[in-house]
Amino acid sequence: MSISSFRIKRRKKSEDDDDEKKDSSSYEELLEVIAPINKFKSKPALGVTTFSRQMWCEKSLEICLENNIKITSKAIEEGIKHHEELELEDHQVLSVMVENEYEKMSIEILSIVNLLDGLIERGYIRELPIIGFYKGIMLRGIIDSLQLKPKLNGIGETNNVKYSSNNINKFIILISDTKTRRNTTLPSNVQQKTTVLQLGLYRKILGEMVNFGKIWKSCHPNLIDSNAIKKYLNSSSTIDLSNCCSGCSFLNSIFEFHGLDPLISFSIFQELEDAKRKQSCKEKNDICDTNQDQIQTETHSETESVVDTDGKSVLKEFENAVEIGFNMLLSFSKLPDIQSEMKVEYDCQGKTFATKWYKSSEQTIELELDYLLGWWLGAREAEFVRMSEAWKCKFCNVIEYCQVCPLSKEEKEKCIEKIRQDELESLLIKDLEESSNEHILTLNCS
Repeated sequence: MSISSFRIKRRKKSEDDDDEKKDSSSYEELLEVIAPINKFKSKPALGVTTFSRQMWCEKSLEICLENNIKITSKAIEEGIKHHEELELEDHQVLSVMVENEYEKMSIEILSIVNLLDGLIERGYIRELPIIGFYKGIMLRGIIDSLQLKPKLNGIGETNNVKYSSNNINKFIILISDTKTRRNTTLPSNVQQKTTVLQLGLYRKILGEMVNFGKIWKSCHPNLIDSNAIKKYLNSSSTIDLSNCCSGCSFLNSIFEFHGLDPLISFSIFQELEDAKRKQSCKEKNDICDTNQDQIQTETHSETESVVDTDGKSVLKEFENAVEIGFNMLLSFSKLPDIQSEMKVEYDCQGKTFATKWYKSSEQTIELELDYLLGWWLGAREAEFVRMSEAWKCKFCNVIEYCQVCPLSKEEKEKCIEKIRQDELESLLIKDLEESSNEHILTLNCS
């Protein structure tokens, strides 16, 4: 089967949108104390990998956010590239240009549907986005790999059942991740702790989504496929998602979080957005129509070469976001249990040199999550590295900004010098690689 996920691109916003954003944040800037989640995030949403970074060094994360520093390195770039290569080996990735937040969120959910259908059909999938909520905060993540493995009832038992979608309940979901290393050594115990948290959060969020799907299916037993869903929604005059079941409520929460109504049709939403934009321009005495056409034409020409399709084309088979959301819940309802042990493969130069298994209870994960959220919600100050873990500072890209580094002045200066040297070497290597690629392209063209 052909499987597609989507990489979403947004059109360039007008200057009016930027002005509105500045106006909305001006009040917050007057406050003496702002919780980090309000200071650094436009909405209370956090990524799973952000918690891993926070667990490694909270002060480093705070410095990056305060100074708008994006951490990158040769190792990080190699890891991203390796993950992208693995994803493209697994399924097609289409770049989609969207017009608004409603299209964006709907296509993100459609991407989940497509990948889940691939998992159910083939028994494996890569790069599955997941969404959950914890104490009012949205949690986002992307699971590197999901595989359906035979379910074993006892120790030492083997099961050679060949997978098919018809016997999916004889299988169990295995969550696995690939970690890229610069050399063939396993990470420290401290680093492995962040991996346990990351995988534990993946398992928690995925488990909740599967559970929401099963509850939704028990409330809508007749919605057995996409055609039944479409027919049901077309014949229903009113649907109260928030009071139907926890599955519907979860779906509603995703869109409500972004201030969107999932029941509104895509065509009507775009009409309302256009009318709102024109009214806004009219109030500010701008010549909107001609300028907007010009902006869209210029933006389209800039991105045409890297965009495969647009939001309207992707969503043309669907009436609204609820239809896509119901298909997502239906797909989740078909999934079996999730294995408690999670697998990590450590790769070096494209080859796996070690495999480790991790396990953590949901209670342990929630306790760790509660503590980490304490900083985000302003309940405590950012923690810094203790003397016993001062070795972490030698790998820190923001050490020169840190006033609480436990290293001596001489050690700190040596680290700063080494980091600058490494960054310079990384830039030189990148320039050489780009020059080499341009040379090869020129030769091919000629």
